[in-house]
Amino acid sequence: MWLRTAFSVIGSALLTIGNFVPFLGVPVLHDKTYWQLSTTGAIILIVLAALSLVAAGFRKFGWLYLTGLASFGLLLYSIQKVGTRKADVLSDLAQSLEGSPLKGLGLGFVNAVDYRYGWAIMLLGAIVLIAVPLLGSRINLRKRTA
Repeated sequence: MWLRTAFSVIGSALLTIGNFVPFLGVPVLHDKTYWQLSTTGAIILIVLAALSLVAAGFRKFGWLYLTGLASFGLLLYSIQKVGTRKADVLSDLAQSLEGSPLKGLGLGFVNAVDYRYGWAIMLLGAIVLIAVPLLGSRINLRKRTA
């Protein structure tokens, strides 16, 4: 039981800490955290992490499926949204700078925008939260068969 609680705390901590470490690298403008990119999304992830802690405290580990999957889904949506916006900007920039000598510079600047390690920390936290109930069912299954 303590192992599931410990992993729940670790997953919630990763989900919370990931909001404040670099999520997206933007040249010249420095790295951006998830909190800076989407305050609402970051607050939702922190609330989901807090709900995960409450669920672990009450030993309702099945609830972690909900909080973990919601966190995972929100993060995948955010990552996909950034990729879509980058592709849109590249397309618009290529059209508007057609024939311009600055086209390569503009496209290079947009191509230099990339993901940092914050997304991986948060995804790892969400995966840990999803895995905790599975871990518990494996432990219970071993106890029953022994």
